[in-house]
Amino acid sequence: MVVTLLDEVMGQVFAANRMHGRLPADAPATMTGYLNTRFERPVRTGRGADPAVVLVSARLRRRERRKFWLDADVSGPGGEVMARAEALFIMLRSKL
Repeated sequence: MVVTLLDEVMGQVFAANRMHGRLPADAPATMTGYLNTRFERPVRTGRGADPAVVLVSARLRRRERRKFWLDADVSGPGGEVMARAEALFIMLRSKL
């Protein structure tokens, strides 16, 4: 579940950039090339009726033509990093 959260938030970097005009609205989709995850601490899911709250943040580190390298992390309520990820996303040559 944690890796899915990281992948989804990194993928949303492209949607946000399209929405703000930093990528063309008709730009082809991007796909995850690889996603490496490192777990620093257990990611708690909460207890009983008290769900856990986490913050997932992502940032674009580098771009070379159709390749995008991103970093992301999952932080707990106290700001402690519980998981980190680095990924390569590749923009397709044409729209799906």
